[in-house]
This record gives sequence, C-alpha cells and structure tokens, in this order.
Amino acid sequence: MFKLHLLIGLITMLSSLIMASSTQFARISGHTVNGGYIYGHIYQSDETFLNMEKSYKTFVVNSESKDLFIIMPSLTPGDYAITLFQDQNNNKVLDANFIGIPKEPVALSNNHRPRFGPPKFLKAKVTIPSQNITLDFNFN
Repeated sequence: MFKLHLLIGLITMLSSLIMASSTQFARISGHTVNGGYIYGHIYQSDETFLNMEKSYKTFVVNSESKDLFIIMPSLTPGDYAITLFQDQNNNKVLDANFIGIPKEPVALSNNHRPRFGPPKFLKAKVTIPSQNITLDFNFN
C-alpha cells in the first residue's frame, strides 16, 4: 500500500512539473553569418550577472544563418537576464579591451544597450511567464 501511495505522489508531482513548464524561444539577428558560435548565458540575480562562471544556464548556437530561431534551455517562471556574444575568434571567451569594453559583438535581453559602463541586470531583466514566450536579441 505504501508503494502505491508513493507512486501516485510521484506521478502527481511529475505531471505538475510538466504542466508548469513552458518553452522559451529566442529570435537572434544582427550577427555575422558563420562568424563564430554564439554563446548565451542566463542569470538569475544581480549578484551573478556578467560572471559567466556563475551563470544559471548556458547555451551555444551556430551562427549559420542570418535570422536564427532557437529553443532556449528550459526556465521556470521568474526574472532572468540573458547575455549573448558572438565568439568571432573561436576561443570560447568574450574578448575585451584593457578597460573591459567587449571587442566581440554582444546582445542583451530586453534589448538593453548601456551607454556608459557595464550592462545592468535590472535593465536587461525579462520575466519568463508560465506560457511560451519568444525573446528577441539583436546584435546591431
């Protein structure tokens, strides 16, 4: 009897997780076609934002076409900031000059484009709902 209750509990929990999940898509444009892989980093907080080693999730996309439409890693509903960079020299690192300004193309969620200083989590933050969503990223 205990095993039956445990099985029913597990099935209920798994079905609620599956039903609560949504799919996040990304439409990427403005990059150089076949100009290197595009690396994405997803952050959950201001404390970890821009620290690629502490990103919540990551993904890599081949820059094979002008307009890319991809399925992003699954995210639970909540607030996130997402950064993309095109690795033009294939070293898997965002290259920057001596004061930290990127030498390679970057794109941020919410189309945040800082004028002075580094990007801000609150400006790049997007809210992922429980239903499907498409986020736009433009490297221009």
